[in-house]
Amino acid sequence: MPGADPHRTLVVLRHALDAFAARADDLPDLDGLRSVLGALDPTFSDELVGPVAWHPDTAMPDPAWIERLARVRVLLAAEADDATPADVLIAGVGPVAARARLQRRTVARYLQRSPVFPAAAEVRRWGDGVAWVWDAVLPDGRWGRVVVPGREVRRPLPVWLTMPFEDLEAEVAYEPVRRAIVGPAVRDAEGRVVGLCATIEATGEAPWRRVAVDRMAAEDVEVPGFVVLPVAVPSPD
Repeated sequence: MPGADPHRTLVVLRHALDAFAARADDLPDLDGLRSVLGALDPTFSDELVGPVAWHPDTAMPDPAWIERLARVRVLLAAEADDATPADVLIAGVGPVAARARLQRRTVARYLQRSPVFPAAAEVRRWGDGVAWVWDAVLPDGRWGRVVVPGREVRRPLPVWLTMPFEDLEAEVAYEPVRRAIVGPAVRDAEGRVVGLCATIEATGEAPWRRVAVDRMAAEDVEVPGFVVLPVAVPSPD
């Protein structure tokens, strides 16, 4: 299970996202995803949002945990602006309490300056025009994006990420819809997370399916229908 080695799991997922960066416009917000993974570090977040929770089937961060992270980000807005010097803290509450408060303030500042995934649906510049772009965390923890070009009045519906692609095309009258799904995570024979899948579908195009895998395990991983991208994953130490 990912929870048995959360540090390495997070390192693998972060470097797998970097391997997909060439398709960043199609994939969900990579900056937001990296920020969520950073906040998942148990040494960074346990006090505020509890131990890291993982979906048992996909080995992805649990959606409820990500929801708690977004709520904590709002609650910590005032603490992020706290400018009390460390020596004043220590004098006022003692070294142990001061360290705890400084750690909490560090987390608050991180969350305030970092995007949190997912963001609300909105109209964005897309190519030569505009598109509705909607990111979401799926119930099984995977991350998704739907892009509908050219219609400012059309708002993406949550069901679109889980609809068969043919039905999705019909729903938007055969416009060049794009849908991307990041996940599930890939495990090796011992159950450790070693990679991450990504699928991009677009009207009239062949699906783009890649799995970014720790290069030390790439030869032993088989994900039918996916091209393997070996990734140099450093030791979490």
